Amino acid sequence: MDYKELYGLSKYECDQVNLSDNQEVGRVITCYNSKNIEIAIAKGITRGITSAKILKFEDKIPVPGDWVIVQQKENDICLVDKIIPRKNEFIRKSAGSEFNNQVIGVNLDKIFLVTSMNQDFNPRRIERYIAQAKNCKIELIIVLSKSDLAENPLEFVELAQKVYPEGTIIQIAAIQGKDGLESLYPYLIPGETVAFVGASGVGKSTIMNTLLGYDAMDVKEISSSTGKGCHTTTRRELNVLDNGTLLLDTPGMREFGVIFSDGLAQVGFDDILSWAEYCSFRNCSHGKEEGCAVKKAVENGLLSQKRLDNYKKIVQEQDFLWVKGRRIKKDKLKYQSGNREKKVYKREKVNYKDKY
Repeated sequence: MDYKELYGLSKYECDQVNLSDNQEVGRVITCYNSKNIEIAIAKGITRGITSAKILKFEDKIPVPGDWVIVQQKENDICLVDKIIPRKNEFIRKSAGSEFNNQVIGVNLDKIFLVTSMNQDFNPRRIERYIAQAKNCKIELIIVLSKSDLAENPLEFVELAQKVYPEGTIIQIAAIQGKDGLESLYPYLIPGETVAFVGASGVGKSTIMNTLLGYDAMDVKEISSSTGKGCHTTTRRELNVLDNGTLLLDTPGMREFGVIFSDGLAQVGFDDILSWAEYCSFRNCSHGKEEGCAVKKAVENGLLSQKRLDNYKKIVQEQDFLWVKGRRIKKDKLKYQSGNREKKVYKREKVNYKDKY
């Protein structure tokens, strides 16, 4: 089997499976609902439905980018029997106050964070994406879009470099067609899966359409007064470039709450963490403590106060989410009443109120 012919299939996925005679490997292209999934298999794209076993017993459902084991049924419909273990997941905290995460993309090789060179440029939001990508161990590249509309594009490049000094930053102008995307081409590798993420109106769908050479995604105008766009992409979908690169477009995300597995913001702020090593107290909150090296660095202009504020906010959010999740899990108390087992759910109030 040619791995590249099946939407980027690699040896990693093949090593995870043991197929029976009536099964084969497929990749989820897009999902409308659990009974209407587009799946790429060896003979082409077909419709799939999720098995009752997955819906009942698995803690996840198929999403675009998933590798799945399917078996062919009647009327050219595939039944998804199993989701192959994911190489990685790019997630965010679900909008609102619920303790849930939302999967943005899976089995990714790169993430292109697209942000406009206008008044919607937000360094604090960029820091959140960087932190989450590092936590998920996925390479992130900042794509500064609409360079043709910026009076001074280098100003935005310099701001992005301050936020992401060790990362790759490129600038594009999709309105100029494929010539305006030349700086993007070296990062589009055959067989790799890349996701375009960012807020609404930054030009993700325009970039996708330009790369593909046809209008696969709807596009809308942004507000001339705010520079913000409205939601155009409403679902995630994999598309294939002529060179074999897999592109995943995602809905715009104005709100991006990070969520780390260990409940601590230990990645994405290496500069702050390096200064924190010199604080007088190991548990320094970088507030009013005596001997705080981080605060001293801010006073001397070596760190940005806004960056420190964003770091502290993310730490508070993670502490809140960790405590909330731990309490929900621990407070499922079980007790026996005759031959019947009952569950009592008890939740304590948490004083911290988070605003995303």
